[in-house]
Amino acid sequence: MLVRVAGTHGGDDFELIDNSEALATFVALHLTADLYISDYVDYRSTDGYFRKYRAIVIAGIVFPYHLAIGTHWKLHHFRTDMGSHAWMQHEEEAFLRNPNTVLTKAHRDALSAIDLKLGLEFYGVDFGIARDGVMVIFEVNASMLVQPDDSAFAYKMATNERVKAAYAAMLAQAASGAHL
Repeated sequence: MLVRVAGTHGGDDFELIDNSEALATFVALHLTADLYISDYVDYRSTDGYFRKYRAIVIAGIVFPYHLAIGTHWKLHHFRTDMGSHAWMQHEEEAFLRNPNTVLTKAHRDALSAIDLKLGLEFYGVDFGIARDGVMVIFEVNASMLVQPDDSAFAYKMATNERVKAAYAAMLAQAASGAHL
């Protein structure tokens, strides 16, 4: 199971627990905290790597934002070794250029269903795709981080600019009183 202290983010106080002793230790460290407990889903790809995708949704439009690839189930782009592996960067760039090379119709339908249910104008979705092709949703967050500068990965700059432009347009529409 996965156990996380409620209200934390970025992988802090969030662990994969596989026995009662480990659970007791985690709970003892966080006695006054509320905890989330969820099933662990092994979303490792057939090559043994974990992949965490992020999409930013603005006014109903899904923008691929990044792909983190690593050897540990708890992935964050900045904690990966992607800067050292051209193949990882190429795979991320391909996802950013054409997310439909990764996302099936069922995945796109799932993202549309999330959008309809939430009714928000801005949010992000972190997800993986399990070996059987099922989309595994990790997080849907109305304050998902969009990096101000991702120049360490130059191929990501166009994506950042598209997301920022769409966000600015959404805010301009809202400020003008236009209905989105």
